[in-house]
Amino acid sequence: MLEDILTFQTIVQHKSLTKAGKELGISTSIVTRRLARLEKSLNIRLLQRTTRQIHLTEAGEIFFNQITDVLYGLEASKEAIRNLSGNVAGTLKVGLPTGISQLYVTKMLHQFSQKYPDISIHIVTGHNLLGLLTAGFDLVIHAGILPDSSFYFKKIGSWKKIFCASPDYLKKYGTPNTPLELKSHNCIDHYDNAERTWEYKEDNIVKKIAINGSIRADNHFDIRQLVLSGMGISYLSKCTIYEDLKQGRLVSVLDDFQSSEFGTYAVYPTNKFISKKIQVFLDFMTNLLGSVYGETSL
Repeated sequence: MLEDILTFQTIVQHKSLTKAGKELGISTSIVTRRLARLEKSLNIRLLQRTTRQIHLTEAGEIFFNQITDVLYGLEASKEAIRNLSGNVAGTLKVGLPTGISQLYVTKMLHQFSQKYPDISIHIVTGHNLLGLLTAGFDLVIHAGILPDSSFYFKKIGSWKKIFCASPDYLKKYGTPNTPLELKSHNCIDHYDNAERTWEYKEDNIVKKIAINGSIRADNHFDIRQLVLSGMGISYLSKCTIYEDLKQGRLVSVLDDFQSSEFGTYAVYPTNKFISKKIQVFLDFMTNLLGSVYGETSL
């Protein structure tokens, strides 16, 4: 029955019988046969299948959530036995926000690999990566508000968005003293900000200001570069511009009006069986980002 359960889990993770077969190294017909055998043994349908899509039934979703803990526990037990020699080993699949990956993790990952040479790491970057946890990933770092979910998490730190500009820009166009003065500045904004507003806090009340600008971009790295070149003022995560602020390449403005804090979280499928490979990587991430989050809430 275990191979049938593993096959079902792989189908759900890949949302495809064919892809599950390729992952497991078996034919699609064997995948179908194992799924049918599992559903027959449970006397319930786990998946609704059409020619194009696969969806979990209500019972299938409950069963999938339950077996996730069990299978993680099994894997943790196998890993504990393998690690009796003192070497932490295995493959670790991690999802990281693009900014955190490029600015911090990839620069320092060699230190982690030198300490744990038997851990193979697979990294996927992007935003809103929590869906990876249902596709077999071990850990996802999530920056921002956590949606309601069945996942477990540990808060790594807090951060804010910062109004910022280059010293040259401020020398040429002046420093705004209130959010209303942003209306007279070139505000470099994210392309996805459909409202064209920026949030700020005044007397502990969250407010919004409509902004205008000649340039919009679809990622924080391009926006950062535009601000560094003196093109205007922007509103970026302090994590993104941490080194620029330290080195004086950018200046924080409107400090008394900064937005509410957001969290950065390590999110994983279960809290019952945190394997050693996940724990050591989580310790690495906490220590790595501690320098960024530690001085103040960033």
